[in-house]
Amino acid sequence: MAGIIYPRDWREILALKSVFADPPRPMNTADLDSLITVKIQEMARLFEEKFFDQEKYALALSGGLDSSILAILLSRQNVNFTAFTIGAGKRHPDIVFANMIARKLRIETVVCVLDDSYKRADNYETLFELVKANGFSHVINGDAIDEIMGGYWAHVSPTSTKKVTADASLTIENQRRQIFDGFWQRLYADHIEPLDRFAAKYGISVALPYLAAAPELMHLPLGQRAADKRRKILMRQLGETLDLPKELLQRPKLGLCNLFSRGNEINRKKTF
Repeated sequence: MAGIIYPRDWREILALKSVFADPPRPMNTADLDSLITVKIQEMARLFEEKFFDQEKYALALSGGLDSSILAILLSRQNVNFTAFTIGAGKRHPDIVFANMIARKLRIETVVCVLDDSYKRADNYETLFELVKANGFSHVINGDAIDEIMGGYWAHVSPTSTKKVTADASLTIENQRRQIFDGFWQRLYADHIEPLDRFAAKYGISVALPYLAAAPELMHLPLGQRAADKRRKILMRQLGETLDLPKELLQRPKLGLCNLFSRGNEINRKKTF
């Protein structure tokens, strides 16, 4: 069985037209920690039920906020996993920060440094090809959390993107809501469809814990997601609670969509 396995109802979740649900239910960091942990436990039970084994997972670890939180909570639940990180050049920020969190948690890692000669049509294919080549068939990925919690710059600056648009006659809050819903409605075509397709191609079973948490997170008030120039507010607060390094919490967003980006390479003289 390959493709997206968890959550079972991922297609139904993605069919929801809005990332906001009534009534609003504020959370604190303990609530968010507990919610993600429950989804990790559900994931582990489902995979054991379907595959009848204790095979290791591969975690796509970019060294960003979302995947680092997953790494910490997976470790805390004693989930058996190896972190996989990909980037163009040894100083690519994803590699630098993924190594930082891997050292902190003392977890096994596979790091793939790509050069300019490596070409793939899709970065998900790059990930799944690497995972399969290393003998893994189960992947945990952090997709959907940016769309739910406000991870893109447009979530705080609604006029900054052409991908989704907001009605300029609306209040800033309602423009932000339109932007949130616009990114949510693009999630399947932009990310989930290619992820599912390439996972099936390489015989990879995928778990998306953040997507599984979407129905609960949709009740989160806008002000706990994005406000002023702050994005993923509650997620960052959870990262602080989990003692993520300050440098990691403040790093620029790259991730799987920017494997070949060199514009934000870490200064070679900087040490961590």
